[in-house]
Amino acid sequence: MTSSSPSDSEELVGRLRRELQLKSEDCLKAAEFGKQLLDNRNELTAKYEEMCRQLTDRIEDLEQEAHRLKLQTESKQLVVNNTVGELNTVREELRTHTEQNNEMKLSQLKQHRDIDRLTNMLDDLQVQVESEQLKNKTHEQTIEDLHRELREQAKTTLPQTLTHTQNTDTLTHTQNTDTLTHTQNTDTLTHTQNTD
Repeated sequence: MTSSSPSDSEELVGRLRRELQLKSEDCLKAAEFGKQLLDNRNELTAKYEEMCRQLTDRIEDLEQEAHRLKLQTESKQLVVNNTVGELNTVREELRTHTEQNNEMKLSQLKQHRDIDRLTNMLDDLQVQVESEQLKNKTHEQTIEDLHRELREQAKTTLPQTLTHTQNTDTLTHTQNTDTLTHTQNTDTLTHTQNTD
């Protein structure tokens, strides 16, 4: 068996120690990188949860507003229906009175004014009802858009966070394996020198 000179052995040991030092530094860098990724993941999770909370609150507010507008619209529609009934009653009464007594011109004039007033009220209420219905549809569309946005955010944010975590775990495991292999090689070399 050929024995190595002390200078060759020292050079080999020094080289192995330098490699071990480099691997140790790589392990530290990997640990720092893993911690940074974990911090980033926690930050993304916190932002996502806050965004979900804000969107949920916004959706609840819009749903309540939509419900209020719906009730308001139904109430105004009821008023319109009652006004139409009253208008039809007035018209019928006017027609009856006209047929019975053509001399009731003053009463007819008043009734005409009442009809005009009720007709204007009916037109105004109809415009208000149509406006409330449009607002209600707009709120419903906004709620639908927010629901879709929340689903899209859930699809994009969570898979990215899980991918970063898996990559960190794989890198740390690989570097730990390399360090263990170099340590075993150093122990083998030392044992061989002691035998010589």
